[in-house]
Amino acid sequence: MSHFGSFFQAAALWAAASFLWGCAATKSQGEIHPNDVSSLPPECVMGDSGPTLNPGDAYRKARENALFALAEARLGVHTVSEYRETSSGYIQLRTEQTLRGLVREAKIVSVWSSTNDSRCEIVHAVACPAESSVQNTASKNVPLWLFDFPTAGNEICTLGMAGPTLDPNDQDEQARRDAILNLSQSLEMTVNERLIDNGRTVVTVQRSHTVSPQTEAYVQEKVEIRENWSDEDGKGPLGRRGMIYVLACVPLG
Repeated sequence: MSHFGSFFQAAALWAAASFLWGCAATKSQGEIHPNDVSSLPPECVMGDSGPTLNPGDAYRKARENALFALAEARLGVHTVSEYRETSSGYIQLRTEQTLRGLVREAKIVSVWSSTNDSRCEIVHAVACPAESSVQNTASKNVPLWLFDFPTAGNEICTLGMAGPTLDPNDQDEQARRDAILNLSQSLEMTVNERLIDNGRTVVTVQRSHTVSPQTEAYVQEKVEIRENWSDEDGKGPLGRRGMIYVLACVPLG
């Protein structure tokens, strides 16, 4: 086996071990969180994600879950159930819940991390309609824009982020691409979700979401990266050292 093969095998094992060990180890916590999660505006919803090997993936999953929750609140869920009549009544055979439609002008207004009782990292995201806002709290160790996004009515602003990369020059570009994805989903996203319960304690969930090429092209052309911050001490939303955060904005329509 080559030295490169040994190196990459060792790196993969180290990453997996670090991931599994992380749920029982103390982790640096970010210093940003909503003032009061229990009193979020009624039109806003929260999404969560458990730990992932790449902390940016946890953020994207929490963001996606928040946007799907907002879609459910806006569009409603269609439910169809099948029953069989028996001598003692009706037995439910199958239930299918469907969420399908287009969500426009939503935004992520808050992102933060915490740990649960098992000391596993949980990433949270709050999604709101474009005109809403949430008051967040942060220490003086982080830039103001990380928790107080601009709220002008003619634009949407959000975060992009990226963890450390082998080539430091790639990290800024990855954060920019993440911001573009976030903004594209915020402007317009088609959601499709099916939850099927076969009545035998087995539940199947099918989920997909798409952004139109026109929306992606619009964001690529109009996006403005206004701020950039390297989190050397793990004080940012994900509480991870070495993350880069960018603030990106795009005009509405």
